[in-house]
Amino acid sequence: MPPSDGQAKGTDSMESDISGGQASSANGLGSRYRPLTPWTAPKALAATIAILVVSGVAGVGAFKLIGRLAGLETAASDRPFEAIIWLGLSQLVMIALTFLAARRLGGKPAEVLAFGAPAGGARDYGLALVQMAALLAAFNALAYFVFKADLLADLKPFLDIIRHPGWLLALLVIGIGAPLSEEFLFRGFLQSALARSRLGFWPGAGLSTGIWALLHFGYSWVGIVDVVLIGGLFSWLLWRTGSTRVTVFCHAVYNTALTLVMRFFLV
Repeated sequence: MPPSDGQAKGTDSMESDISGGQASSANGLGSRYRPLTPWTAPKALAATIAILVVSGVAGVGAFKLIGRLAGLETAASDRPFEAIIWLGLSQLVMIALTFLAARRLGGKPAEVLAFGAPAGGARDYGLALVQMAALLAAFNALAYFVFKADLLADLKPFLDIIRHPGWLLALLVIGIGAPLSEEFLFRGFLQSALARSRLGFWPGAGLSTGIWALLHFGYSWVGIVDVVLIGGLFSWLLWRTGSTRVTVFCHAVYNTALTLVMRFFLV
């Protein structure tokens, strides 16, 4: 079926933005990224904040509802397990809301979230993994040996969760749920709108990384630097490969490795 006049105008406008000066920074030499979204930057920012708030509240509500239906509301409190369940439920809601938002205004989720296969195929995954390992291993080694107290303080809230008998569920939530929900929302949905605005790709990446870093409020300055460094790296991987599949993969590997280190090696 041919598009309506309104759809055609919206598509033409989106394509002209992509091919215009605003998108030149995203599609310059070495970049495979194309921001394909009908969302404007202000609307995408508002939607991102709304998704974060609603997913957090919905996670609490779903947790309490499940506890009531299972007759657990009078059971002894198990804070680490409760944190795992709440976080997992919030992530599920965040993923669902992000996909719904990506479908709004005539968008296609795979395009809006840049979830197509990377242009370089398997080579992109391997190269990204090596680059991430080199950068983050160096930084984390420095943080451990020079700023160990700050690093351990940032990790302490997670240790009870990781050392809980239900730690495999925590591994799933941290290693799979967090990468999917956060990459889809920040490097996918929000970044695409910012990249096709007057900001362009890299200022937009800085803004999305800054908002993502705010979710880690309470970390030490070393922890915040680590988060910003990771956000910048994932934005660069998105710019280079054109696919959030690569950023989700790297995020999952990093979170899983960190979780296993905390479980078996960190004392």
